Amino acid sequence: MSKTALTDAPLPVLEELPGVVTTSRHYPLLAHTKGRIKRIFFVPGQYVHKGDILVKGYDHNFVVAPMNALVAERLIDGSSYLSPNTVVASLLELEPFQIKIMPPSAYAQPVAPGWGANISRSDDKTFVASGVVLGSHITADGSLFVDLRLRRLAGGSLLAGTEIKAVLAPPSL
Repeated sequence: MSKTALTDAPLPVLEELPGVVTTSRHYPLLAHTKGRIKRIFFVPGQYVHKGDILVKGYDHNFVVAPMNALVAERLIDGSSYLSPNTVVASLLELEPFQIKIMPPSAYAQPVAPGWGANISRSDDKTFVASGVVLGSHITADGSLFVDLRLRRLAGGSLLAGTEIKAVLAPPSL
C-alpha cells in the first residue's frame, strides 16, 4: 500500500459519544490572608501558571496559583472581603484528566495522541471544554478510556462522575 493511499483515507470523527469523567482533580484556591480585594486577575476558563498572581488586595496581600491549572469557577467578586480560608476559585488540574466513552461497536482502535477533543456536559448545554488526546485504550467490554490535556473550559466544572458527550477528531492538516 502506498503512503498516499494511507494519507488519503479519511480518519473517522467520533461524534456525540456518551461518556463519563473518570479522573479529574479539582482544588479549592484559598486565600491565606485577610483584606479587601483591589483587583482580580483571572476569569473562569483561563489557564493559570503556578505562581501567577490571581488576586491583589489593598494591604499588599496576594493570592497566587499553586499549580498549573484551568480556573473552573470564580467564587469571589470585586466587592468580596477575603479572610483566611476564603475559597477564591475552583481549579482543575490539567493532568491527569480521563474520560470513559462508548464508541460505536464497529470502532475497535484506540484514539491516537494529538487528536482533538470537545466535551459538553449532558446536564448543561452552556458548558464547553476542549483539549488534546495524550493516549487511550479500549477495554474488553468496548469502553474507550481517553487521557486528555485540557486547553479550555467554560461554564462550570468537570468532576469525576460527570456525564458528558464527547467529539473526538484527528488533527486537521
